Amino acid sequence: TDSATFRSRGWGDPTIYRDEFATRTIGNLIGSFTIVADSLRRAGRLAETEQILTRAQGIFPWEAGVNEQLAFAYLDRADIAAAQRLLATAQSPNRNRIAVLLARTYRKAKNTVTATQILDSLLAAEPTYRGAFDELMRLHVEAKDLESIKSVMSRWLKANPGDKEITKALSQLNEGWSPCPAD
Repeated sequence: TDSATFRSRGWGDPTIYRDEFATRTIGNLIGSFTIVADSLRRAGRLAETEQILTRAQGIFPWEAGVNEQLAFAYLDRADIAAAQRLLATAQSPNRNRIAVLLARTYRKAKNTVTATQILDSLLAAEPTYRGAFDELMRLHVEAKDLESIKSVMSRWLKANPGDKEITKALSQLNEGWSPCPAD
């Protein structure tokens, strides 16, 4: 073969040369994996879901959608160890999203302290990442921790001063309004 033309080392190598046909084929293959996995997950067949997604991740470790669906599968079972391994090994550009899903997994396992620590660290490292902010706010609202809510909003506004919605909400909180309904 002519090495100048045939440069493919495998489907799962994101550094290979791909013409339009190869790109579409890989996209279709990834889509097929994720559609089947989503159908299995919705049917409650979690072991099979994980099996197909683990196989897909082995082929396409850089594919964000596969890694995210695998994180959701671990969340469904509250499998913290598997979610931690995924975050540690994920090569996808959506590592922040996977970290948020790891925090949700801790939350589902009733470990809100660790969930909060993960989200605090993520927000400190990525102060404009709305996913971490939203999930951290959800935890504090569930805990009815008004001071933490105000603190996180203030931190958010330091990094995102143009966020009018959060500016207004923080102002309302400072005026005495509470997002935490009484029991």
